[in-house]
Amino acid sequence: MELRKGIVLKIVCFFGIVVCSGELFFYTATNGIPWEKARYEKKVDDYLKTKYPTIEFTLRGVSYSKIDSNFYSSWAADSGVLINVAPTYENGFQDNYLATSKGFDVSNEINSFVQKNFNEYSTAELLIEAREDLLNKYGDDVLYSDMGKEIHSLSKIHIRLHADFSESEEEVSKYLKIIHWIKVKKYEATTVLFFKSQPQIIIHYDDLAKLETWEDLKKFY
Repeated sequence: MELRKGIVLKIVCFFGIVVCSGELFFYTATNGIPWEKARYEKKVDDYLKTKYPTIEFTLRGVSYSKIDSNFYSSWAADSGVLINVAPTYENGFQDNYLATSKGFDVSNEINSFVQKNFNEYSTAELLIEAREDLLNKYGDDVLYSDMGKEIHSLSKIHIRLHADFSESEEEVSKYLKIIHWIKVKKYEATTVLFFKSQPQIIIHYDDLAKLETWEDLKKFY
């Protein structure tokens, strides 16, 4: 009897170990090895402190990619700018602080205009996708509106309108008002209007100058 209990206990322990090992494998495959994650966070923190010694960054989140087995993270600067840090092929890091900080105030301004002129639940964001070396050609005091085609053609404005798409004159006039305002402010970029339902309106940078009337806008949806 005691022998049988001992065998059962060993079997239970064995399956317990198997289950725990499986859970650990699933966790690390999904989230990465915990101690590697902690080491990654410290390395990125040191990287940001070295590159931007006058800026305080706070970790917002870390994600793990099963595709390339790398960690990625998001950080908040003391100014409110949110950035992403990604690995490089040389086992270093790259970030989008320069692009995000250049577009931060513009994003807030576009967002405010959209909420005031469409509805308070809508949002907007400027995404500058130019490389860091290209942005470095411009001084810290150069505004996005003064950068011109070189940067504007590599940027996007995503406007998420909290409403269904409508072809009514009243609603289309609101879409046009937003686009005209962007052009007047010299915040040109490939502009995408998202709706709660399809379609999207996508206006590429080179087409913005051609868009003036309701009939012009119809060509983009």
